[in-house]
Amino acid sequence: MSELVVQSATLNGRAHSINRLPNETINEIFLSGSLTLSTNPAKNTSPAFTLLLVCRRWKALATALTPLWTTLNLDRRYLEGKWGRPAAEVLLWKFAKLCLSKSTTQPLHLTFCHAIGAPLERLAQLGATSDRWVTLTLYSNTLTDILNDRKTFVGFPVLQALNTRTGEVADVLDADLYRDVGMTAPRLAYFSLRVCLLGVQRATARDAFLGLSDDIVKSVTHLSLERCLHLWLLPPRMRTMLGSDMDRLTHLYLKLPGHTKGGDSSSAPFADHLTLPYLTFLSLDSFSCRLMETRDDVWRNLDHLRLPALEHLCIAQILPETQDPHTNAFFTRFLSNCRQIRTLATRQVSLKHTSALVEALKPERVFLSNNFNRPSMRAIVSDLVKGITNLGESQTTSRLREVILCDLAVSGALLARGIVGTLMECARTQPGFASLDRPVKAVQVHSLSQDVPESLKEYVDRPALMAGVYMRLAFKAREPDVGGIFSIG
Repeated sequence: MSELVVQSATLNGRAHSINRLPNETINEIFLSGSLTLSTNPAKNTSPAFTLLLVCRRWKALATALTPLWTTLNLDRRYLEGKWGRPAAEVLLWKFAKLCLSKSTTQPLHLTFCHAIGAPLERLAQLGATSDRWVTLTLYSNTLTDILNDRKTFVGFPVLQALNTRTGEVADVLDADLYRDVGMTAPRLAYFSLRVCLLGVQRATARDAFLGLSDDIVKSVTHLSLERCLHLWLLPPRMRTMLGSDMDRLTHLYLKLPGHTKGGDSSSAPFADHLTLPYLTFLSLDSFSCRLMETRDDVWRNLDHLRLPALEHLCIAQILPETQDPHTNAFFTRFLSNCRQIRTLATRQVSLKHTSALVEALKPERVFLSNNFNRPSMRAIVSDLVKGITNLGESQTTSRLREVILCDLAVSGALLARGIVGTLMECARTQPGFASLDRPVKAVQVHSLSQDVPESLKEYVDRPALMAGVYMRLAFKAREPDVGGIFSIG
């Protein structure tokens, strides 16, 4: 509460000038930005409760502004850690009641951070029946409780986005109950399902996945398989569901485990290639793979897949720069069978592998994240940037129109200085280049360095046109989210 008072005191000083605006304009200001109301202060991004403390007018406006109270994040575990389990249950539903009472009949966006037993009945008592839910994030066992509440569940007639994952400990999904209840969500456009296939959770997660009804399976658009070592080791029924039943599946995220038990699974016989005909986005993350013998699992999985509609490929894998990519049979076979894509993103993949991928896939956009601390690495990247200018354009880079680089080296800005130097040299070699009737390309360099060299300050956060390329530098940056940059996640 003390934090709210401090915030309200700050806002109170600004309220006098803002209060000259009409109510409609003030309401628009209140609704700008993120509006998540959470029982966990770290997740709360809404100003709603702060606005109640500023002045009478703002309190009246905020109270009557129903969309301000429709996005709820119910974090039971935070309350348990702070107040104990019995009190947490009471506080959670008091919080929900306070917010929902001001939301009236507006559509709702709900997140249950942890499994909550029988939530639908409590929400229905507060007027938040399932026919008001537009977005929903929860564990699958909580979803099961909701679907199996035959008395209160009225379907999801306005639900547009659903995020769920297998439960925390025990996640028992009864296939017959699912099929009896069904899921009516005619407007569902986004359904993300996370399944963890590791250790004691593997059998539970597998059974949960296989227990999904046909309607749910056909609705999944985004699937995340965590700790999935090899796709060809999945049970035949899961492979069939992936390849044939999920006809809306467009995004697949594979997070590979760091180690395996029971020997090297690579010796297992290969099943037929797995074809995912509608998949447009694939992410393979093997950051937890620290053993050399598991470092080709990304290429094994890529070689196993057939993706005729693929447009975006993201690979996160720690590989030494000394490793020759052409000595790996899985990698070379993938290159020989691949097709052109729109976006390639690599994180800490060796630049030798990345260069081979760029040459084979001929992407329109490239995102590279690495520790560019070696002169040889910076030289390779500079050649790539030079390749998108008219001076250096080749068959490999003819489709490339945007390059985004993230330098994870926190000690300097050598990559940024090198990119600026490369573009300046290209501009000097071919004067008047910017006036040519050609599409303008773009290069961004994000550096974690806290120090901005004086010679580069003019390029920071302000695009500069050099050699027909818009170049922008960002220092003191964090590693950008690939999906957010390219709007593909």
